[in-house]
Amino acid sequence: MLCAAGLTFAQTPAANPVPPITDAQREVLKKVLTAGEAEAKGKVQPSAENLASLAKDLNRSVLSDKVDEALVTKLRAELLDTAVGLVKPAVDMKLSTVSELGKVLTPEQKKLLLTELEKPGAPSDLTELVQKKLIETKK
Repeated sequence: MLCAAGLTFAQTPAANPVPPITDAQREVLKKVLTAGEAEAKGKVQPSAENLASLAKDLNRSVLSDKVDEALVTKLRAELLDTAVGLVKPAVDMKLSTVSELGKVLTPEQKKLLLTELEKPGAPSDLTELVQKKLIETKK
């Protein structure tokens, strides 16, 4: 009787089983995430460096003995324009990566991720969730 009970217990499915992920699928997901990160760094890095340079220039102007208000206004405008120009491509690349991830996932995996997204405190970043729940899971 104990063996029968143990067998029944062993056959009970886990509360939230991770849908199986093949090695090939895991590699495709990794490539999508890596490509998205590389593209983001390549496109965003120059603007980020310019943003840092403008911020230093603005700080130097504000901290100078004699503040040139016209220069401060000009630098603020350039800094804001650069920051706005930086956000759009970064968000666009992130959304492109998310779309590509969706093409690779099975319906079961999508369902798992949807369930995870609904949990309190869950990350809103699907790339992070895919990494945590699918790619890093043990086989």
